[in-house]
Amino acid sequence: MNTSISTAVSHPVIAGHEITTDEHGRFNLNAIHRASDTGQTKRPSIWRATKQAQELIGELEDQSQNSGFGPIEARHGGKSPGTFAHELLAISYAGWISPKFQLQVNQVFLDHRMGRLQQLEQQQALPNPLTPAHQREIQKAVARRCQSLPEAVRRNAYQSIYRHLKDRFEVGSYKDIDESRYTEALGAVQSFDLQGDFLARAEEAALALDADDLGNLRAMCVHAQWVRRQWEMQLRPALAMLSSPAARELDEHIGALMLLAQHLQRKAEALPEAA
Repeated sequence: MNTSISTAVSHPVIAGHEITTDEHGRFNLNAIHRASDTGQTKRPSIWRATKQAQELIGELEDQSQNSGFGPIEARHGGKSPGTFAHELLAISYAGWISPKFQLQVNQVFLDHRMGRLQQLEQQQALPNPLTPAHQREIQKAVARRCQSLPEAVRRNAYQSIYRHLKDRFEVGSYKDIDESRYTEALGAVQSFDLQGDFLARAEEAALALDADDLGNLRAMCVHAQWVRRQWEMQLRPALAMLSSPAARELDEHIGALMLLAQHLQRKAEALPEAA
């Protein structure tokens, strides 16, 4: 049997089931039955047929002859079907289900009548934001995650993590996250994905060059081509006539330089300028 009891402002709530009342303040026995999580053998109609229930109903009928309504009524159809009964009958029905359940239902009804449920609801509604110490721990956790990224994307990473916290916990600031969810918030920071998209953006940022950088790169390629032409037209033949051992090495290095220059020149045409 699920006998956990909670509370609500308008009606008592037992095991997640609101125990509604009718216009005369009588409680819905069918709702109490659902809250007890017991089988069909504990239905209100079966309890009502017992001798104990009949005697109690008869006594209450004698005491409330001038009330204009009976202590119990079974309604079939309509907007609110079910068996509605006087509070004493509702508690007796709970006791018929089990003594433990009766004590719990009786306590909830008492709290409801004394207004304690409203007080509890108000206390639960009070904000309880992160303590300053836990706010600082969240800040440290965010900083550790972002500082591990290339500098070009750190600012965006900071903003993304804090935005994630606000969206996940539905708050205006991470500082407003409920203190009871501090561990969950810390885990949300640590598990936030800062790979993939962020690293790709970092590579793009590293490749982005401003106008001066692109101009210098193109100029370097032009100079490399001039060196190659001078080498082939004048320097290489001269060194070859002198049988210089450096001729072959220079030829290899200048050839490699030209290959790199041609490759960089092609890249320079495709690289974006930094924003």
